[in-house]
Amino acid sequence: MICAPIVLMTDFGLRDHYVGSMKGAILSEAPRATIVDLTHQIAPQDVQGAARALKVSFEYFPSGTVFVCVIDPGVGSRRRIICVKARGQFFLAPDNGLLTPILLKPKGIKIRSVENPDYLIKGRVSKTFHGRDIFAPVAAALLKSGGVWGRLGPLVSSAKMISLPVVRKMVGGIRGKIIAFDSFGNAVSNISEADVGQSRWKRAVVYCNGKRVGQLQMNYEVGRGPLVALLNSSWELEIAKPGGSARKAAGIRLGAAVTVRYEKA
Repeated sequence: MICAPIVLMTDFGLRDHYVGSMKGAILSEAPRATIVDLTHQIAPQDVQGAARALKVSFEYFPSGTVFVCVIDPGVGSRRRIICVKARGQFFLAPDNGLLTPILLKPKGIKIRSVENPDYLIKGRVSKTFHGRDIFAPVAAALLKSGGVWGRLGPLVSSAKMISLPVVRKMVGGIRGKIIAFDSFGNAVSNISEADVGQSRWKRAVVYCNGKRVGQLQMNYEVGRGPLVALLNSSWELEIAKPGGSARKAAGIRLGAAVTVRYEKA
């Protein structure tokens, strides 16, 4: 009985046939598969954005889940496709750094290069749509039998990793930057709850682009200013506009500086 899902993440959007074709290829091999759409709205070729989306979501899925991550600017080139096995889950992706958040926790991780033609789509493999012709059928095979992982291809010792935005310490606080916007226009930073610590949050004041936002609030309706600082559902520091879009209202852009200063005793 198949219980765990296949989770899809792509930069395909939903206008074209690409996502549907991938699902068709999966269901042709595993008709009872549960397919979850994590997101198909990753900005085109945004490997770092995809890595962040995976980082904040993978732990909420059960053991046996197969993640299919197709943000693949190098499709059809000599780049590898890899399958990482970690925490009882499988992560399929091009070897372009997308899986960096998984690889940063190396304990128990194993990596294989996907090379066995037995698990590719039956018939001709497109040079430009590996999501349908390679990733999808390999994911279906893994879902039906975790033992397939050992036959995908050779073990490899490492995979490509990308540099993730770093939180930097400074006198009296820390500094990060805006790394993403959600569909509401909330500006998400790379500063997490753990970067500050609960005791320091009580006397912390948040600034964005050098302008004071204020102390940390509990939700989107608290606060008197035009912007609110709070911890989102992934415990990341976020700048929001109650009832509106911080991105539009304040002109915040990706990379904007976010500073947390410990000002109150």
